[in-house]
Amino acid sequence: MKNTNRAVAISVLSLLIVVMLIPAAIAPPVGINVYGEVTDENGDPLQGDGTSTSDLVHLINDTDNSIICEIRIGEYYGSGTGKFYHTGETVGTGTFIYCRAWNAPSYEEATYSGDSPKIEVTGTGDYNFGAWQTLTTPAQPPVPDMPAMILFASGLVLVSMYFVYGRRKKGDKS
Repeated sequence: MKNTNRAVAISVLSLLIVVMLIPAAIAPPVGINVYGEVTDENGDPLQGDGTSTSDLVHLINDTDNSIICEIRIGEYYGSGTGKFYHTGETVGTGTFIYCRAWNAPSYEEATYSGDSPKIEVTGTGDYNFGAWQTLTTPAQPPVPDMPAMILFASGLVLVSMYFVYGRRKKGDKS
């Protein structure tokens, strides 16, 4: 009975992992460049010159809410423009992406954030997010993705099953 339960638990966990990996295997990755322009809650351009002290932008995979990369305002354009241009990221075709900007160099320091429109990646090339504002308060980082939460919960169930069935007395065969 004990070996059967372990085999079932391992099979279920393996199936969950495979199901989570299928979308990534189907979508071929392509190289993309992203750009946009962000203003703060007062309509002024976000500040930055592309360095680590510049206002923060994250490129986010909308499918699993994971951060693809960190971008800084002023990257490529220079300071005072509120614009950014970032190159060299790889994303699967069919993936929906968006940018989240903060009015500070980190989301811990920010008082406002704002999301760009979502765009579907259809192939290699440039993706323009247009202009948007940081109007949402309080600023929040992305939420953990659902597949990771499911995997974590599955692990907790498996550990619980191990302790429930693994701690039986050796003489108890039921």
